[in-house]
Amino acid sequence: MSKKSYIFKMVLFLAILSICFQISCDENEPQGEYAELLAKRPFPNLDTLAQRSLPEDTNEIGLESFYDILKLREVGQSDAVPVLEKILDNDPNLSRIHGYAALQALFCIGTPQAHKTLSKYILTDKFNAQAGIENTFRWEMNPSKGDAFIEQYHLKNLSKNLAIKIDAKENKDENVQKLDFKVTLTNTSQDSYQIHDMDSNLGNLLYLRLEGGHFIKRLSPVQQLPPFGGPPRPNWIELAPGKSHVFDIAINVRPKGQEKLVYRNRTDDSSTIILETDDMSWGLEKTGKYQVYAMLAQQKLDEGYKSWAGADKPWIGRVVSEPVLVDMKIEN
Repeated sequence: MSKKSYIFKMVLFLAILSICFQISCDENEPQGEYAELLAKRPFPNLDTLAQRSLPEDTNEIGLESFYDILKLREVGQSDAVPVLEKILDNDPNLSRIHGYAALQALFCIGTPQAHKTLSKYILTDKFNAQAGIENTFRWEMNPSKGDAFIEQYHLKNLSKNLAIKIDAKENKDENVQKLDFKVTLTNTSQDSYQIHDMDSNLGNLLYLRLEGGHFIKRLSPVQQLPPFGGPPRPNWIELAPGKSHVFDIAINVRPKGQEKLVYRNRTDDSSTIILETDDMSWGLEKTGKYQVYAMLAQQKLDEGYKSWAGADKPWIGRVVSEPVLVDMKIEN
């Protein structure tokens, strides 16, 4: 590898890491107790909120404006809609937590104009639906509102050129319930596309909801850091017209305390059951029937990354399956 190429890859990796950090890992952001924090906050000054939420403000001003936006989510005041739209207009690529918070606030306000703005920013291939779902849990959005938000705007199929289907089969091995999921992608168009080969992190394809209840947040196992020099060059699956590709995902259902992965800052004290793939987990409060969705989303890649990654025709879009119903249980 040439020195120039190595430097380019390092800069690219650090840039990607920085964006991810801004979206979901603000070190100043409190990890929990949002309800208590927001209940004590006064109603924000709407005249200055958009200015205080500009991308340039990454210091204390930016953090306070983020809390102000979440306060609007809690009070649901319709005259805040134009301000929230302005915040999104100032950061159309949603590179910061403010935009995701503004979307949550708009959904809770729920006026026709609020939903019009939501459709503009969420029902598009540019939107990172996975980050949007994670933030509904992370920022303690009201569970019932969060469920509706995820169902109506995130697990929403937008694809007209790729189909997805999920099937489940139950196995049993050494008194542990094992569930084998098969996620099938089919190219329904007349063009060839490249799909990122998710040889790891297959659990990212799956989303769980208790039948008649809430969506289930993911736990966060400790992940190995990428090798020095940045992540490896990704592999791509070529999907020709009419062709399919299958991702096989195995899940073990274990009692809490018998999980195999290692976790950091775990706070799911109400969990009694742990579902584990090789790289992803969910904590369930009880056994029962759960809906399992599959979603694949790929956003547009910048030209520098496409060249390095070897992706000349990546598929862009969001495709979501109908859910499959699975009985989660602990074997005796």
